[in-house]
Amino acid sequence: MNLVFGVFLAALLAAAPAPVVTTTVPVDRDPTGLAVDTAAHRLYVASFRTGAVTVIDTTTDLPLADTLPVGDVLSGLAIDPAGRRLYVADAAAGTLTLLNLETGAPAAAIDTGDAPYGITLDPTAKRIYVTNYGSASLSVIDAATNRVTTTVKTGEQPVTTVLDEAAGRLYVTNEASNSVSVIDRASLQVTQTLTVGKAPFGAVLDPKSQRLYVANGQDSTISVIDTTQPAVVDTIAAGQRPQGIVISPRTGLLYVANRGEGTVSVIDPANKAPVARLEVEKSPLVLAVDGDAGRVYVSNNDAASVSIIQEQP
Repeated sequence: MNLVFGVFLAALLAAAPAPVVTTTVPVDRDPTGLAVDTAAHRLYVASFRTGAVTVIDTTTDLPLADTLPVGDVLSGLAIDPAGRRLYVADAAAGTLTLLNLETGAPAAAIDTGDAPYGITLDPTAKRIYVTNYGSASLSVIDAATNRVTTTVKTGEQPVTTVLDEAAGRLYVTNEASNSVSVIDRASLQVTQTLTVGKAPFGAVLDPKSQRLYVANGQDSTISVIDTTQPAVVDTIAAGQRPQGIVISPRTGLLYVANRGEGTVSVIDPANKAPVARLEVEKSPLVLAVDGDAGRVYVSNNDAASVSIIQEQP
């Protein structure tokens, strides 16, 4: 980004109205993973406590009367809009469950490693990547056969996998190793291990700037990785115990869930400047973004709720 454009963008963001929390929706206890179905106007919310998925109608911002019973201890979610499938990680059972979105019924259950957490879909390679928090590995699943084809060793307590399709890489945050594993997408071999801040949790890629942003839960920072190298090139301050992180396709702003203080930081990554710090409910954990609607959803883990943040036009 050249200096003139950077100054212009910063001025534009400073002049724009700040995003606001518009409402809070009650859900099942200990909400964790989120998945947005923009076409059907649905938000899916996994419960770590009840083993069910709450479904929210995003046109009314109300939960549907019935939840979707899945398993025991639910963690991550991912949605396949084309295949009309919802993937649900069950940390207690060590499985990935596929739900038919038309019927809500389970279509398959796939054994993974211990305590599966994050789920990332790779439609081009027809794969599903699942981090196994309890066994320090990444399960690679063939989306056509629903079978684990490869298991990749990672650092300790892997949480989030980010796919960089253009560069042919996967990035995995390792919470207990204070690192990010860099995996070649073709060979599925770890090519690098990058040291980041303490307890990295969420991560998000900005394909335009070729930067990967990693939220470090125990030192209140965001590590910035230049994916062209790859190497850590900068650090951005966040709130207390940052966990989930997303980037808005509409504004390019970063949203960071600060679990330790019940807020979401809104940051301009171009100049590392805070735009806003929004009060949500207790222990915000995971974020999901709907770029078309200009919305960010926040799972408040200790409040049994989801906060909805609206970007301003």
